[in-house]
Amino acid sequence: MAIEQLDNRVEAWQKWKTGGRCVPYTDLQHLAAAEFKRLCGVSHQTFNDMVEVLQPDARASR
Repeated sequence: MAIEQLDNRVEAWQKWKTGGRCVPYTDLQHLAAAEFKRLCGVSHQTFNDMVEVLQPDARASR
């Protein structure tokens, strides 16, 4: 799974979480901590940790 696919999964999850509004991760990176957590349900650090866990699998499945 490429990074782009991770971005697509993040966007799909955000679309579900925000009631249909799709918000790309690039737009979320600059949000304040509280706003990021409100939209994503996790802190910036937790989100980055989740991406780190998924990246090796994403690279292996290419």
